[in-house]
Amino acid sequence: MKKVIIFVIMAIVVIVLGVTNSRYDYQGPVRQKLNGSVSFIDWQSKNHGMPLILLKSRSGIEQKFHHQRIALTKENLKVGDLLLKESNSKTCKINGMDIQCIQ
Repeated sequence: MKKVIIFVIMAIVVIVLGVTNSRYDYQGPVRQKLNGSVSFIDWQSKNHGMPLILLKSRSGIEQKFHHQRIALTKENLKVGDLLLKESNSKTCKINGMDIQCIQ
């Protein structure tokens, strides 16, 4: 009986940690802050076909925007466009226009 109780407690801990980690990963692109010009886009990257967008800031720092929830398309975003996304927002400013960038 003691082994069953230990197993149930461990299972509950693992499930709670798994759900918490999944939720944190799901909210990752919403928390991300972006500011720079688009230097590279791969709409069907090798990582499960997720879009990969690389941005270069004015200071030369490169940022990666790479997630399954990206809602941008080839018509919305091109190399050289200026992209600004605030933290905790699902919208982006692309060349001054507000566009939903995360589903």
